[in-house]
Amino acid sequence: MFLAGKIRERINAELSPERAKHIFAVEEEAQALCKILNCTEYYEDLSYAALLHDITKEKDYKEQLKLCEKYNIVLSDEDILSPKTIHAITASAVAKNEYGMKDIICSAIQYHTTGRCDMTLFEKILFIADYIEKTREETACKYAREQFYSEIEGVSDIESRMVALDRVVLLSLGQTIKYLAEKNLYINSGTFNARNRLCLSIYPEKNNYQKKD
Repeated sequence: MFLAGKIRERINAELSPERAKHIFAVEEEAQALCKILNCTEYYEDLSYAALLHDITKEKDYKEQLKLCEKYNIVLSDEDILSPKTIHAITASAVAKNEYGMKDIICSAIQYHTTGRCDMTLFEKILFIADYIEKTREETACKYAREQFYSEIEGVSDIESRMVALDRVVLLSLGQTIKYLAEKNLYINSGTFNARNRLCLSIYPEKNNYQKKD
């Protein structure tokens, strides 16, 4: 993984030590989840996704707009209303244009902050690795991490572990919505849509209000 080494060098050179520590912890968590979920075919690609997911995180709004111009990104009104998520869009563009990353990687990077409706397994792994990696000290992140690992403890079948992953993604989406609502901040519709679709998928019996004959 020569390229991964070059990306790590860039991270250490361009980003703060705190950001670099987080990025490397996300990579470690994503790879651990690959083993837990028996999808080690994603191991290398998730390394790249993790390493690049916050590559533009520390750029200010004007610098983000310059990257959008450079890579012909047209931001939606919703993107502009949630500016802290723009780094995911520009990081995805950097991954594609500067490193030639495949679509599965770029998509996971683009949605690692907001989530989206019908996320793939690959996207869910990066999303939750970013949220529960071991250096996260926020109460919500620690709680999600503890919930996930306690749920899979002693559980060997992959299907149950996949359900545990979906539950922790749902939990993290709900916590994010609650945090933003309490701060009176705009909430990206992708986050709502991701949360609602998971509700229907995990708890269909709670969300079936159709009258039965």
